[in-house]
Amino acid sequence: MKSQTGKKGSQMDMIISFTIFIASLMFIYFIFTSLVYKPNTARDSLGTVENNVIQAVSSHVWVLRFYNSSNSGACFEVPVPENISNAETSGSGDSGPVYSEISGGNIYFNGTGFMKIYYSDGVENVYPFSGSGCTLVTPDSERTEDIITQKNVASLMSNFSGNYIQTKNMLGVPSSMDLNLKFEYSNGTSVGGSVPVPDTNVYSGLLNVDYLSYNGSYETGSLQVEIW
Repeated sequence: MKSQTGKKGSQMDMIISFTIFIASLMFIYFIFTSLVYKPNTARDSLGTVENNVIQAVSSHVWVLRFYNSSNSGACFEVPVPENISNAETSGSGDSGPVYSEISGGNIYFNGTGFMKIYYSDGVENVYPFSGSGCTLVTPDSERTEDIITQKNVASLMSNFSGNYIQTKNMLGVPSSMDLNLKFEYSNGTSVGGSVPVPDTNVYSGLLNVDYLSYNGSYETGSLQVEIW
């Protein structure tokens, strides 16, 4: 007759062995997944930070288009399309920058040929215009566009240099990570890049972006975002 005690002992050994086997597999799985994927790493955050930077340097801009067939730089005025606090104007045309100004709820400007007037708190007027007795006109078209502007780029880079922690938080960089920003304008001038970057474990993105310059024309620059 076979011993019942020996049979039960053998079954118990099998159960214990199976349990240890399953526990070992689970342990190996957790170790493997923790090595393959680490949440909140610089690699995972880079895309989010890049998108936040683009949003930070972009503005809703009213774009008003006009055409003046006269050879003389006549003076025109047009009502602002929307009341925006601290808004300014910038413009460009066939002959270069368009001089413009805001006064009394109207935009005043002069020029010939095809012209664009940009109206937003995200632009800066470096070509002010002073005139009177201007002709009231209606734009050939007017609409809002999301535009990266040189004013916004300069503002972000100034904040980055002057208030690093606040800028990091605004751009959604995890508190355990560091950030470096650099922007190169079309003329080769660079701003930012003030944080020392280590040699390893750095995730970097380089984006070519079109931006509205102070003179009212579109130019191409490069934006570099580095986190680690």
